Amino acid sequence: MSERILKCLCAAFDLAPSEVTENASQEDIEQWDSLGTVRLVLCLEEEFRVSIAPEVARRMTDCRGIAAEIRKLGVDL
Repeated sequence: MSERILKCLCAAFDLAPSEVTENASQEDIEQWDSLGTVRLVLCLEEEFRVSIAPEVARRMTDCRGIAAEIRKLGVDL
């Protein structure tokens, strides 16, 4: 997993890096609710200097999905 994505997941959900796995998803992280998603998207937008549309954010439901969507926005992970 990208260190930058891990940084945003940890910041958005107030987790230690050891608490986030490559396969982490909304189902695994209790804090990953609608407000957590907003915090995550804001962090990702700032970290990668991209704009994430709401329909894209809705597809970001796990770590791999986040990485895939960030790549689609032209960011090299």
